[in-house]
Order: sequence, then structure tokens, then C-alpha cells
Amino acid sequence: MTRHASDSGLDAVPATAAPHNGSGIIPALPPTVREPAPPLGREARRRIGRNLRLLYGDVLHQPLPDRFTALLDSLSSQSDSQGSQ
Repeated sequence: MTRHASDSGLDAVPATAAPHNGSGIIPALPPTVREPAPPLGREARRRIGRNLRLLYGDVLHQPLPDRFTALLDSLSSQSDSQGSQ
């Protein structure tokens, strides 16, 4: 996926439009306040889910690293001991 400056959510502001403090450094402008985006529709969520499954599906079939398995076992034994109290 190619990222563009417009993907950041901040509007581009030409340097000449920014306030200048005389030091040669243009101070950062506060982000523009925007309305929240409308919720995604069912079809958009379906397409995003399908594309994520296509992109990351092979990861589901890879074995877990031993340290993850050990961590999961440790967490499971902790929750079992807390649940029996």
C-alpha cells in the first residue's frame, strides 16, 4: 500500500501560510479539527476483511514461536489459579 501525505489526516499547509517567528524555523501548526468519519458500511467492512485475510492468511498457518507458547501457558496457569480462589 502506498502512503500519501494526505493519508496523515492533516491538511497540507504551504510554508508561506505558516506563522514565522524570525528564527528561520517555522513552528508546528495544530492539527485541523475534523468531523468524525461516518461508520463503514457492511460492504466496505466485508472488502476490508477479505483483503486482510488474503494478505495475512498465511500467517495463521505458521507455528507459534516457543516463547509465545510459554507465555500463553503461563497466563493460562495464572488465570486457573486465580479462578479457583
